[in-house]
Amino acid sequence: MRIGSSFGLVFMAALVWGGVVNGQTVGDVSLQPHAVGSVPCVPSGDAAWMTPAEKSCYATTPDYAETMAYLNRVQGAAPGQVKIEGFGKTGEGRELDVVVVSRDGVFDPAAIHAAKRPIVLVQNSIHAGEMDGKDACLALLRDMVISKTKASLLERAVFVFIPIYNADGHERRSAYNRINQAGPAQMGWRGNGTNLNLNRDYLKLDTPEARAFMAMFHHWLPDFLWTIM
Repeated sequence: MRIGSSFGLVFMAALVWGGVVNGQTVGDVSLQPHAVGSVPCVPSGDAAWMTPAEKSCYATTPDYAETMAYLNRVQGAAPGQVKIEGFGKTGEGRELDVVVVSRDGVFDPAAIHAAKRPIVLVQNSIHAGEMDGKDACLALLRDMVISKTKASLLERAVFVFIPIYNADGHERRSAYNRINQAGPAQMGWRGNGTNLNLNRDYLKLDTPEARAFMAMFHHWLPDFLWTIM
Protein backbone atom coordinates (compact mmCIF):
# COMPACT_ATOMS: atom_id res chain seq x y z
CA MET A 1 0.00 0.00 0.00
CA ARG A 2 1.28 3.44 -0.86
CA ILE A 3 0.41 5.64 2.11
CA GLY A 4 0.42 9.40 2.16
CA SER A 5 0.90 12.07 -0.43
CA SER A 6 0.45 15.81 -0.59
CA PHE A 7 -2.81 15.14 -2.41
CA GLY A 8 -4.06 12.86 0.32
CA LEU A 9 -3.40 15.41 3.04
CA VAL A 10 -5.14 18.16 1.07
CA PHE A 11 -8.08 15.86 0.36
CA MET A 12 -8.54 14.97 4.01
CA ALA A 13 -8.20 18.59 5.09
CA ALA A 14 -10.99 19.43 2.67
CA LEU A 15 -13.12 16.66 4.16
CA VAL A 16 -12.96 18.22 7.60
CA TRP A 17 -12.71 21.94 6.93
CA GLY A 18 -13.90 22.46 3.38
CA GLY A 19 -17.32 23.80 4.21
CA VAL A 20 -16.28 26.83 6.21
CA VAL A 21 -16.25 29.18 3.23
CA ASN A 22 -19.03 27.62 1.15
CA GLY A 23 -22.13 27.59 3.31
CA GLN A 24 -23.47 24.44 4.89
CA THR A 25 -20.99 21.62 4.37
CA VAL A 26 -18.98 19.31 6.52
CA GLY A 27 -16.95 21.95 8.29
CA ASP A 28 -19.63 24.50 9.11
CA VAL A 29 -19.19 25.17 12.82
CA SER A 30 -22.58 26.90 12.94
CA LEU A 31 -24.17 23.47 12.60
CA GLN A 32 -22.64 21.89 15.68
CA PRO A 33 -24.99 20.86 18.52
CA HIS A 34 -25.72 23.73 20.86
CA ALA A 35 -25.60 23.65 24.62
CA VAL A 36 -28.78 24.05 26.63
CA GLY A 37 -29.70 27.72 26.87
CA SER A 38 -27.61 28.83 23.88
CA VAL A 39 -28.96 30.37 20.70
CA PRO A 40 -30.77 27.64 18.74
CA CYS A 41 -29.19 26.40 15.54
CA VAL A 42 -31.23 27.01 12.38
CA PRO A 43 -30.39 24.67 9.48
CA SER A 44 -29.52 26.45 6.26
CA GLY A 45 -28.64 25.47 2.72
CA ASP A 46 -30.45 23.53 0.00
CA ALA A 47 -33.24 21.83 1.94
CA ALA A 48 -33.72 19.24 -0.80
CA TRP A 49 -30.21 17.84 -0.27
CA MET A 50 -29.58 18.42 3.41
CA THR A 51 -28.17 15.32 5.04
CA PRO A 52 -30.17 13.86 7.93
CA ALA A 53 -27.58 15.14 10.42
CA GLU A 54 -27.61 18.65 8.95
CA LYS A 55 -31.37 18.86 9.33
CA SER A 56 -30.94 18.59 13.10
CA CYS A 57 -27.76 20.70 13.19
CA TYR A 58 -25.86 17.49 13.96
CA ALA A 59 -27.86 16.86 17.13
CA THR A 60 -28.87 13.50 15.65
CA THR A 61 -27.26 10.97 13.33
CA PRO A 62 -29.25 8.80 10.91
CA ASP A 63 -29.71 5.09 11.46
CA TYR A 64 -28.58 2.47 8.94
CA ALA A 65 -31.74 2.64 6.81
CA GLU A 66 -31.79 6.44 6.71
CA THR A 67 -28.09 6.57 5.84
CA MET A 68 -28.43 4.13 2.95
CA ALA A 69 -31.60 5.84 1.72
CA TYR A 70 -29.72 9.14 1.42
CA LEU A 71 -26.79 7.47 -0.34
CA ASN A 72 -29.07 5.65 -2.77
CA ARG A 73 -30.81 8.94 -3.52
CA VAL A 74 -27.48 10.59 -4.37
CA GLN A 75 -26.53 7.60 -6.51
CA GLY A 76 -29.82 7.95 -8.39
CA ALA A 77 -29.17 11.64 -9.02
CA ALA A 78 -25.57 11.12 -10.17
CA PRO A 79 -25.35 7.56 -11.55
CA GLY A 80 -22.39 8.46 -13.77
CA GLN A 81 -20.32 9.50 -10.77
CA VAL A 82 -21.53 7.47 -7.79
CA LYS A 83 -21.73 3.71 -7.38
CA ILE A 84 -22.64 1.80 -4.22
CA GLU A 85 -21.05 -1.66 -4.03
CA GLY A 86 -21.61 -4.35 -1.42
CA PHE A 87 -18.48 -6.05 -0.11
CA GLY A 88 -19.81 -8.39 2.56
CA LYS A 89 -22.25 -9.03 5.38
CA THR A 90 -22.12 -8.38 9.10
CA GLY A 91 -22.64 -11.12 11.65
CA GLU A 92 -26.30 -10.12 11.90
CA GLY A 93 -26.72 -10.10 8.13
CA ARG A 94 -26.56 -6.40 7.31
CA GLU A 95 -24.92 -5.46 4.03
CA LEU A 96 -21.56 -3.73 4.12
CA ASP A 97 -21.11 -1.17 1.35
CA VAL A 98 -18.53 1.09 -0.16
CA VAL A 99 -19.53 4.25 -2.01
CA VAL A 100 -17.31 4.92 -5.02
CA VAL A 101 -17.16 8.48 -6.34
CA SER A 102 -15.50 9.06 -9.72
CA ARG A 103 -15.81 12.16 -11.90
CA ASP A 104 -15.99 10.19 -15.16
CA GLY A 105 -17.76 7.00 -14.16
CA VAL A 106 -14.67 4.80 -14.03
CA PHE A 107 -15.34 2.51 -11.06
CA ASP A 108 -12.90 -0.32 -11.78
CA PRO A 109 -9.85 -0.22 -9.47
CA ALA A 110 -7.52 -1.82 -12.05
CA ALA A 111 -8.41 0.84 -14.62
CA ILE A 112 -8.03 3.59 -12.03
CA HIS A 113 -4.58 2.35 -11.01
CA ALA A 114 -3.55 2.00 -14.66
CA ALA A 115 -4.46 5.65 -15.19
CA LYS A 116 -2.32 6.57 -12.15
CA ARG A 117 -5.27 8.18 -10.40
CA PRO A 118 -4.98 8.09 -6.60
CA ILE A 119 -7.63 6.16 -4.68
CA VAL A 120 -8.61 7.61 -1.30
CA LEU A 121 -10.40 5.16 1.01
CA VAL A 122 -12.17 6.34 4.16
CA GLN A 123 -13.43 3.82 6.71
CA ASN A 124 -16.19 5.23 8.91
CA SER A 125 -17.99 3.94 11.99
CA ILE A 126 -15.56 1.29 13.14
CA HIS A 127 -16.71 2.43 16.59
CA ALA A 128 -20.33 3.10 15.82
CA GLY A 129 -20.86 5.63 18.58
CA GLU A 130 -18.43 8.01 16.87
CA MET A 131 -20.36 9.23 13.85
CA ASP A 132 -18.48 12.34 12.66
CA GLY A 133 -16.94 10.59 9.66
CA LYS A 134 -20.18 9.06 8.38
CA ASP A 135 -22.08 12.33 8.57
CA ALA A 136 -19.17 14.31 7.10
CA CYS A 137 -18.87 11.90 4.16
CA LEU A 138 -22.56 12.21 3.33
CA ALA A 139 -22.18 15.99 3.17
CA LEU A 140 -18.92 15.77 1.22
CA LEU A 141 -20.49 13.40 -1.29
CA ARG A 142 -23.34 15.86 -1.80
CA ASP A 143 -20.87 18.71 -2.26
CA MET A 144 -18.87 16.71 -4.83
CA VAL A 145 -21.65 15.55 -7.13
CA ILE A 146 -24.83 17.54 -6.35
CA SER A 147 -23.90 21.11 -5.40
CA LYS A 148 -20.44 20.54 -6.92
CA THR A 149 -18.79 22.98 -4.52
CA LYS A 150 -16.13 20.29 -3.90
CA ALA A 151 -16.12 18.77 -7.39
CA SER A 152 -12.48 19.79 -7.87
CA LEU A 153 -11.43 17.08 -5.40
CA LEU A 154 -12.38 14.52 -8.05
CA GLU A 155 -10.29 15.99 -10.84
CA ARG A 156 -7.68 13.27 -10.39
CA ALA A 157 -8.68 11.20 -7.38
CA VAL A 158 -11.35 8.58 -6.88
CA PHE A 159 -13.03 8.71 -3.48
CA VAL A 160 -14.14 5.44 -1.89
CA PHE A 161 -15.76 5.38 1.54
CA ILE A 162 -17.42 2.92 3.86
CA PRO A 163 -20.36 4.77 5.39
CA ILE A 164 -20.96 2.28 8.22
CA TYR A 165 -18.35 -0.40 8.88
CA ASN A 166 -19.66 -1.59 12.26
CA ALA A 167 -23.26 -1.77 11.05
CA ASP A 168 -24.49 -4.10 13.81
CA GLY A 169 -23.04 -1.92 16.54
CA HIS A 170 -24.42 1.11 14.72
CA GLU A 171 -27.97 -0.20 15.14
CA ARG A 172 -27.52 -0.88 18.85
CA ARG A 173 -28.49 2.73 19.40
CA SER A 174 -28.97 4.41 22.75
CA ALA A 175 -28.63 7.78 24.40
CA TYR A 176 -26.36 6.13 26.99
CA ASN A 177 -23.77 4.27 24.92
CA ARG A 178 -21.18 7.04 25.33
CA ILE A 179 -22.21 9.04 28.37
CA ASN A 180 -19.09 11.24 28.29
CA GLN A 181 -19.73 12.29 24.68
CA ALA A 182 -21.65 15.46 23.80
CA GLY A 183 -24.14 14.08 21.29
CA PRO A 184 -25.69 12.93 19.13
CA ALA A 185 -29.00 12.20 20.82
CA GLN A 186 -28.57 8.47 20.13
CA MET A 187 -25.44 6.71 18.98
CA GLY A 188 -24.27 3.19 18.30
CA TRP A 189 -22.20 0.75 20.33
CA ARG A 190 -18.42 0.33 20.28
CA GLY A 191 -18.37 -3.42 19.59
CA ASN A 192 -20.04 -5.35 16.81
CA GLY A 193 -22.99 -7.71 17.22
CA THR A 194 -20.87 -10.11 19.30
CA ASN A 195 -19.18 -7.29 21.26
CA LEU A 196 -15.87 -7.66 19.42
CA ASN A 197 -13.96 -4.46 18.73
CA LEU A 198 -13.39 -4.30 14.98
CA ASN A 199 -10.45 -1.96 15.54
CA ARG A 200 -8.63 -4.89 17.21
CA ASP A 201 -9.32 -7.51 14.55
CA TYR A 202 -6.95 -6.81 11.67
CA LEU A 203 -4.66 -9.79 12.41
CA LYS A 204 -6.86 -12.61 13.69
CA LEU A 205 -9.81 -11.71 11.45
CA ASP A 206 -12.28 -13.30 13.83
CA THR A 207 -15.20 -11.21 12.59
CA PRO A 208 -17.01 -11.39 9.24
CA GLU A 209 -16.68 -7.61 9.02
CA ALA A 210 -12.88 -7.73 9.23
CA ARG A 211 -12.63 -10.56 6.71
CA ALA A 212 -14.85 -8.64 4.30
CA PHE A 213 -12.83 -5.48 4.84
CA MET A 214 -9.53 -7.16 4.06
CA ALA A 215 -10.89 -8.64 0.83
CA MET A 216 -12.28 -5.25 -0.19
CA PHE A 217 -9.02 -3.52 0.71
CA HIS A 218 -6.97 -5.86 -1.47
CA HIS A 219 -9.47 -5.36 -4.28
CA TRP A 220 -9.06 -1.58 -4.19
CA LEU A 221 -5.44 -1.22 -2.94
CA PRO A 222 -5.95 2.42 -1.99
CA ASP A 223 -3.16 4.97 -2.10
CA PHE A 224 -4.43 6.61 1.08
CA LEU A 225 -6.47 5.04 3.88
CA TRP A 226 -8.06 7.05 6.65
CA THR A 227 -10.00 5.37 9.44
CA ILE A 228 -12.40 7.67 11.27
CA MET A 229 -13.49 6.07 14.52
